[in-house]
Amino acid sequence: MPAKQEAIHAFEEVFKRHYQRLCQRVSRITNDSEAAEDIVQEVFINLWNKEPQNVEVPEAYLYRACINRALNHTASTKRKVQLQQEQVNQINEQV
Repeated sequence: MPAKQEAIHAFEEVFKRHYQRLCQRVSRITNDSEAAEDIVQEVFINLWNKEPQNVEVPEAYLYRACINRALNHTASTKRKVQLQQEQVNQINEQV
């Protein structure tokens, strides 16, 4: 089997083995299953673009990257909600 096919096969195995569990973990952090799937998919794309053979422990990379992105997503969502609330408060003060 050529090297490219082996890399694809190895990547598919890692994806199949970890995708569901990563989605569940990220969903617990974000409280949003759709956002969790998006985050996990983005992390897998980044892993593929990094050339998976250059990542020594793909499982560790996947879990750490997913958790970090989930935390960033949660913080970003909180900031958006706060800004929206501030805008509503400003509008209410003007009325």
